[in-house]
Amino acid sequence: MSMWRFFRTPGMTATRVEAFVSTAEAILGKPVGQVATEHCFYAETGHHAGTALTDRDADILRYVLSETFEPDRFGDGSFLEGRFPTVLEYGPRLNFETAWSSAAVEICRRSGVGAVWRLERSMRLGLPLTVTEEQAERLNIVPGPVGFTVSETDVDYQEE
Repeated sequence: MSMWRFFRTPGMTATRVEAFVSTAEAILGKPVGQVATEHCFYAETGHHAGTALTDRDADILRYVLSETFEPDRFGDGSFLEGRFPTVLEYGPRLNFETAWSSAAVEICRRSGVGAVWRLERSMRLGLPLTVTEEQAERLNIVPGPVGFTVSETDVDYQEE
């Protein structure tokens, strides 16, 4: 089993970013500044023998996940890491498969990519200031289904 990550920016509309910034400034009690966003797609592969992601499969997966009219806004590397001191991530726990994942895996299979066992999407926000762990927990305000978050345990598991 292996985990692939792909990134697409922006992850939120300007209106949603403004709403986040407004709420974050109220929580933190100071200006937040320019916030950038991206989606991170986690593709879990290789649950069965002989189902590793081939180069062809990876190319198809990139095509399916990217916007065809903005190919420069999609890639294998984060658009936020290294540019912002704080990157917050909100998404499903790795032990919980979403309906979005089921639909995305079916699209992969119909596109000829059978190696993808699970495909999840998270929202990442780059903040131009450093926040404490307590402040980050209080900033868990991105709208979405209850229980969708990435915990430190999930991040440790994903990096193994």
